[in-house]
Amino acid sequence: MHDLVEVYLDESGDLGFSPNSSRYLVIAATVATSKVNFDRIVKKGNEKLKIKGKSRAEVKFNNSDDWMRHFYIDRFCDTSCHVHWCAIEKSDTKEHLIRCKDKLYNYMCGKLMASIFGSYNAAYST
Repeated sequence: MHDLVEVYLDESGDLGFSPNSSRYLVIAATVATSKVNFDRIVKKGNEKLKIKGKSRAEVKFNNSDDWMRHFYIDRFCDTSCHVHWCAIEKSDTKEHLIRCKDKLYNYMCGKLMASIFGSYNAAYST
């Protein structure tokens, strides 16, 4: 059992089902079993991007060059973090989940979190 498990979720793709929507929906989690100073990594990235002050940039990998992608990947690889993910191909999604997108998103997050807590033998606490 770990004393600390920090989980950071993000998604790639969208919950839309129109012809212009993404083909996949991916929910990924970065899991840290010890304290990782993510703020420091982001701060250094902002310095490299020449973003000053309190405005923070959300880095979009699909809009970033290879140098910036490697900057973040290399620094996260130097931590003790693990990545877990859950994905669907939206063309295989059942009709009732297409109508209730919040249920689809919550279901995917629940499956991902259940897998994470099972993998780390972690207990939920507030």
